[in-house]
Amino acid sequence: MAVSERDQKTQTERVEHTRRYVRRNHSGGVAFYPFGLIPAAALLLLSLFALLPFASLWIEDNAEQAALTSLRQGGHGWAEVSASGQWITLSGDAPSAERAAAAVELVRSARAPTLFGPARPVTRVIDRTVIAGEAVADTVIAATPEDAPDPVPADPAPSDPETIIAAERERVAACDQSLKDLLTESKIEFASGSARIAPASSGLLDQLARAIQGCDLDIVIEGHTDSTGSAELNARLSLDRASAVRDALVIRGVSADLLAAEGYGEDRPVADNDTPQGREQNRRIEFNVRSLSDPQE
Repeated sequence: MAVSERDQKTQTERVEHTRRYVRRNHSGGVAFYPFGLIPAAALLLLSLFALLPFASLWIEDNAEQAALTSLRQGGHGWAEVSASGQWITLSGDAPSAERAAAAVELVRSARAPTLFGPARPVTRVIDRTVIAGEAVADTVIAATPEDAPDPVPADPAPSDPETIIAAERERVAACDQSLKDLLTESKIEFASGSARIAPASSGLLDQLARAIQGCDLDIVIEGHTDSTGSAELNARLSLDRASAVRDALVIRGVSADLLAAEGYGEDRPVADNDTPQGREQNRRIEFNVRSLSDPQE
């Protein structure tokens, strides 16, 4: 079939147009493989950020600044914070128990800006605030609880060394038993994940203070936790709680020279940590009465 001169011209123009398009495509642009390295480089930078020390410092600073900003906006200028990772320790003299609880809630819910929007950088709050009003009231109330055991009387000091040691051991045993009797039916309670003593334990602390004053012996306050969370954080929390009990007893008139605080974390369980009841028993404060003849750790 004969092809007209017009059709031949149209086909020639299409070929030329296609050739010009192909030549234009090959003449510019960059090869693909350099762009494939961009995600790999970003992943490498992210890994270095996570491994180097400034990553943890950045996280701590971010959590601390978010907590401080939240407290200042809430009008809690009395509160102080310190960060360890994403854990915040709250301290300071709170005007009231309600204000202390409000400050804890503000820190727990504090938010900080991120690439994906506001997020909560604080994972746990350790409350070590001191409530000034309660401290004064405790000092007054701690006079003579009726159900507190009588102080252990101090016998005249004998001269024979063996008699002295035996008498001291009797005093230690009597003091130890008086403290155990107080802790048999009740225990010192704390706010969850916090070293702040629950107000309901104020009466028990009054009784413990009076018994310790009667003992007049060196006593180590031991803090213990269950196995929930990391061992390092549990050790810190147990020491903070033991220190809080020590401070509460000093406020109630016990000589600070007689008291020491130690934290053992989850290392000395008395029950199975696999059950709620066992974990409840393992979260405890114990009193270790020491005599002069006891070896010091």
